[in-house]
Order: sequence, then C-alpha cells, then structure tokens
Amino acid sequence: MPTKSRRIQTDGSDSPRTDASLEKEAQPASKRVAMFFGTLVGTGISILSLVLVSYFEPLAVGVLAGPIFGGFVAGYFRGNDIRQGTLVGIVPGAIASLPATVLVAFLLFISLLWGMGSRDFTTSLVIALLPAGIVLLIGAVIGAVLGLAGGAIGARATDRPAPT
Repeated sequence: MPTKSRRIQTDGSDSPRTDASLEKEAQPASKRVAMFFGTLVGTGISILSLVLVSYFEPLAVGVLAGPIFGGFVAGYFRGNDIRQGTLVGIVPGAIASLPATVLVAFLLFISLLWGMGSRDFTTSLVIALLPAGIVLLIGAVIGAVLGLAGGAIGARATDRPAPT
C-alpha cells in the first residue's frame, strides 16, 4: 500500500513545518482581500436586513433573518468554496446578532439590579452582570451559527470560483 510522503522543512527553529503549514502561511493577498470584502459587505447587509425586516415584521423575525442574510451575502461573494463561505459567514452573523442581544442583556441587567435594591450595590452588580453576560455569549453564538449556515448556503448558491 503506497503511502503519501510529506516534505518537512525546518526554518532554523526546533519545530519542523510540513507542506500544509507552509501553504497556510503563503496565502495570497487576493484571498485575504476577498475574505475581508465579503465579510464587510455581509456585515452591512446583515445589519440592514435586521433593521428593514424588523420594521415590517416582528423583531424576532429580523433577529433571525439578519445573520442569515449577512452570512449568505458573505458566502456568495467568497465563491463556491463552502468551507470558506462558512468561515466568512460567521462574522456578519455574530455582529448582526449583537444589537438585539445587547438590548436583551441590558434589560435583564436593569431588571435584576432593580429587583435586588435591598442588597449592597456591589453584590447586586455582580449577580446582575453574570446572567447578562451569559445572554450576550449565547446570543453571539446563535448569531454566528446562523451566519455560518447563511454563508454555506451563499457559497452553494454561487457559481463564481473561489479567489486564487
């Protein structure tokens, strides 16, 4: 059974580098620019769709649609490489979920702080910040996952080749 040989190159340091690690380091500038452009445009589209959809529909629909649309646009601009489409879809999804998540976390924080008026301020602050932080983390993760799904759909929908 033939085995695939791997070239190992050392650069003077103690750790040898394989071909795969050398290819990752030698990523051309056009790939980085295309990834940045797709992420930037996708973020703008996701925030715009969040605002527009929330204006016409309930806020929950906009919160769900914003990250998906942003990820879709970022994945579409990235090209037909699904792996790269999902990677660029994560950022717009997480950013688009932040406005609604911050609002919910702030309201939770204020309501918990208001409800614990008889305790000392420091204890109340710590007890109120913990659930608000957890809500922020969960909201960002949900937005990132929705953006990831939108990025995969966008990469699948396009016939453009991935930038080289």
